[in-house]
Amino acid sequence: MGQMVVTILSAVAQAERRRILERTNEGRQEAKLKGIKFGRRRTVDRNVVL
Repeated sequence: MGQMVVTILSAVAQAERRRILERTNEGRQEAKLKGIKFGRRRTVDRNVVL
């Protein structure tokens, strides 16, 4: 009985994880289409380095 509960909860957790990944990827795709950049800002100006 206990193993069955663990199996069911595991399946639910995996399904929720997939849903979270799908929503995250959809949001990232929309952001890229809007021109939003990802990552942190540069701390050193490219022209100073070159």
